[in-house]
Amino acid sequence: MALMSRAMEGMMVSAMAVPGMVTVCSPMALNMSSMMRPARSPLDLAQSFTSSITQKDPSLPADTEMFNLAGDYGNAFFESFHDNNVFSQYLFNYWQYTDYYGAWPGQPIANVPKSLYDKKVQSDWTQKWFEFGTLNLPNAAYANAAHKNCAKSIAMIFYSDNDRGEQTYKDLLEGKRADGTYPVADKLVEIAEYYGFDGYFVNQESDVSADDVLAYQDFMKQIVDQGIYIQWYDSATYPGGGVGYQDMFNGSNSPYVQDTDKGKISDSIFLNYWFSGNMLKDSAAHAESFGIDPKYAVFAGIESGQKKFDSIGSNAGYMNVNLDDTGKPYVSLAALGTDFVSRELGDDKKVYPKYQNQVFDRERRLWTGSSTGEKGTTDIADNYIDDGTSNDGWKGFASQIAECSVVGGSMFSTSFNTGHGLEWRDGGERTSDQQWGNINLQDILPTWQWWIDADSDPLQADFDYGKDYEAVPRFKYTKVGGYEGGDSLVLSGKLSNDNTIRLYKTDLDVAAGSKIDLTYNKLNSDDSKLQLGLILAGDPETVVPVDVTDGSAGNGWKTASVDLSQYAGKKIATLGLIVKAGAD
Repeated sequence: MALMSRAMEGMMVSAMAVPGMVTVCSPMALNMSSMMRPARSPLDLAQSFTSSITQKDPSLPADTEMFNLAGDYGNAFFESFHDNNVFSQYLFNYWQYTDYYGAWPGQPIANVPKSLYDKKVQSDWTQKWFEFGTLNLPNAAYANAAHKNCAKSIAMIFYSDNDRGEQTYKDLLEGKRADGTYPVADKLVEIAEYYGFDGYFVNQESDVSADDVLAYQDFMKQIVDQGIYIQWYDSATYPGGGVGYQDMFNGSNSPYVQDTDKGKISDSIFLNYWFSGNMLKDSAAHAESFGIDPKYAVFAGIESGQKKFDSIGSNAGYMNVNLDDTGKPYVSLAALGTDFVSRELGDDKKVYPKYQNQVFDRERRLWTGSSTGEKGTTDIADNYIDDGTSNDGWKGFASQIAECSVVGGSMFSTSFNTGHGLEWRDGGERTSDQQWGNINLQDILPTWQWWIDADSDPLQADFDYGKDYEAVPRFKYTKVGGYEGGDSLVLSGKLSNDNTIRLYKTDLDVAAGSKIDLTYNKLNSDDSKLQLGLILAGDPETVVPVDVTDGSAGNGWKTASVDLSQYAGKKIATLGLIVKAGAD
């Protein structure tokens, strides 16, 4: 993490460990296919928690979930690898609002025509991102990242009339056994368990024969009964099987989730996008009539990739349909194509490092409502981003999804790695000048981007990727880069008054001997002061300052060790920083 004083040349902090020593790792060279097993199994999901006492919006209910269906690294020719050598591939940053991460079709598989790789046949092959087959397994590195952040990793089964050739849903029902079970269902369970992901998104966008509807139910139930998650898309109807988007949860699609005779068929449904009026209110009531939780079983779809920022006002309207009279959501949310924040910049921009600052601002706006993270801003204020409009009503997914965290227990370590970089540093020394991208190496990122309290002129936050990184025009800080990995966290601006920067929602146990080690780099001397900002679970209204260092220049990276023994027996509910302004 890096911190700048009023002269915009202040303190840099990169590694934080709570409450033990900083744990740092050397970069790993992983060139395995995503068909290899990820390092974590579904049973290895980190434990997450929400806490209204430290939420940015304490009124948000914690049970509203988010299903995020997006394109992993954003380029199908990279999707079958854990990592790549490109800084400009998409890296998802907002796991704190995500409960399920589904892999939108993309990775090459066996028997993909070689002509697709031939530059002479298809000149834009390097940017091809769409599907190659009906079954798309998650990228293993993305599965690891999802599990590390307590999100389920979801594969996809996709059938449609216009781009699947001879492949149809009937392949799933082949070889029905004498006992009524389906071999393919068992194989899909075996695949999920072997590769370590958690379930399937079933996108049946071609008609199902009425004669096969009951069999299709049985097929999915066989999978779900073995503990594998399934989300059904609001497409084929019941009992006729024809595609008919309902845009709500009703008797035409609910039998694909809950059948009055068979019981549970799947876990949930992704509703099509054109709901209005009381459709989501009625959807919640329909779920409750079966005795199922509408927040678990019903997801209102938001077509992010189609609407983008050009028509984000319409998505804001759809989001509002999900709110009751008190502003609470009726059902959970699902989004398709949130990776548009990168993809829709176009090939003339998205593949170049100099434009990634726009991707970061666009993604922040999509999830938080603000491209800068500043309190009260809802539009893209920087004129270099040409597809955002003010007064469009978009408040971000965070306006309905409470932020969660996995930072608990007695140990936490981060170097603020976002999972890609223009270089690699070990102990502050540049050990590689090559670009890289590997979400396996992404740290647990700050819970809030950003939450900075100041009486006026709040500091601004950014990730500093080093001297070769081109930040957005509003930043004027000196590039330092990371301490361990590809980046550090930097705060810059005029330090007119004290700033409190809330970084992590936590549930950390403090014991006798607990400490925080904070690695920083102070570029210039001044009379500012850096403190930890702790919020203890028993007193959520009070930010407890704990001194770290004064404003003296550090001449490189330094590590300060802060003793927390006086808080033994307590829990840290929020971990952040305070930058105290001096008299000058």
